[in-house]
Amino acid sequence: MRLLALSAPTPRPPSAAFERAAATFLRTTRLLSAHRPGDDFGVLAQKLLSLHRVALEVRGPRPSGPAVIVANHLGYLDPMLIRSVLPVVSIAKAELSRWPYLGRFLAGPEVIFVDRSKPHSGALALRRATRALEAGRSVVNFPEGTTTTGDRILAFRRGIFGVARSLGIPVVPVSIELPREVSWVGAQGFLPHYLNFAGRAETVARLQFSEALDPDGEPDQLAERARQVIAAMRGGR
Repeated sequence: MRLLALSAPTPRPPSAAFERAAATFLRTTRLLSAHRPGDDFGVLAQKLLSLHRVALEVRGPRPSGPAVIVANHLGYLDPMLIRSVLPVVSIAKAELSRWPYLGRFLAGPEVIFVDRSKPHSGALALRRATRALEAGRSVVNFPEGTTTTGDRILAFRRGIFGVARSLGIPVVPVSIELPREVSWVGAQGFLPHYLNFAGRAETVARLQFSEALDPDGEPDQLAERARQVIAAMRGGR
């Protein structure tokens, strides 16, 4: 009886998306390694977006003076998109500061961390935001308090709107649009989601700035006005 020779299956070549993701990841680590404290975060954001093949379209008037920027929240790209076109201080969730490698790049005066489960942390973040606005900086906040796929805009938390009212600082609503599959929501693991994003041939992102809102009325009312403006820019969602 003749035995049939068994041969190992021919390995499949890596896909173009896999090769893009691997190359982008390596270039990103080199770029972040070269970043030093004091380097311009706006320039870094622009380089990271270019490296990840993000085509950014910007519409509407950008504020020329200090403002409270509020936007819907789709994922980790949002602060980078806004920072690439406007010098702002960002309010971010505290867990980002504990992420390996990335946390040390976010630590500094450009980012205000907040643990939303702790009222004291929220109050401290608002005080830091107040100081940044008084110093002439704009502050960006995502008052939904969580990320969504963008199908609808969640109710806005009132905290940052109280700061705007007390300082008489205008509020500028911003609509962020990304492909649905780029939104990072729920229990998605960061690394698998990031690698899928990094493997895309191109990602089109859109920022639309609204006219500034006067910070009058109660903070809850101002929050709802801003939410409605963003919903209207997104087709009423």
